[in-house]
Amino acid sequence: MTLSRTDILMLLLGSGSSGRPSHDAIQGTTRLQKLLFLIEHEAGIKATEGKDFDFSAYKFGPVSKELYDDLEKLENLGFLEAKGVAEPSDSEIGEFDLSFEDLMGDEEQESKEALEERRFKLTSQGIRWLNERIIPKARPDAAEKIRKVRGKYGSFALSDLLYYVYTKYPEWTSASEIKDRVLGH
Repeated sequence: MTLSRTDILMLLLGSGSSGRPSHDAIQGTTRLQKLLFLIEHEAGIKATEGKDFDFSAYKFGPVSKELYDDLEKLENLGFLEAKGVAEPSDSEIGEFDLSFEDLMGDEEQESKEALEERRFKLTSQGIRWLNERIIPKARPDAAEKIRKVRGKYGSFALSDLLYYVYTKYPEWTSASEIKDRVLGH
């Protein structure tokens, strides 16, 4: 009944609207950061094994630097596919007209690969691991809460997701460089 950070991340990435594991991708680390933040703050799901996500106020609102290590680990294990996309989608740009540069920044380290917009999804091997190792040890309500957070907020335009987080959790936006644009000031 214990969950690590990577278990929570895999449950998020593998959660489908049907309640069964899914190969549906999530675009962008900014979106992943905010969904994980909401999983912790609205669904009350935190890692109970190892170190938890350590969110702090940063350039684009709440950020956990541990996410980048976890994404790299899952990709190296063959559980995650992180495909670069040339341009952010229209929903990523959203109505606040955030540019690619606005959404990235140095929070993702300095490597060129880390600076491109990426779409994240579990591989077949990742789905198998999720089904065989993570779901059986997770509390059923935890997996359901994660699925609900993704179902509710995962389809938001990035601008709407940022707006929601910025207005509901203003204390996490103190270091934001885009706060005025997100809030329309």
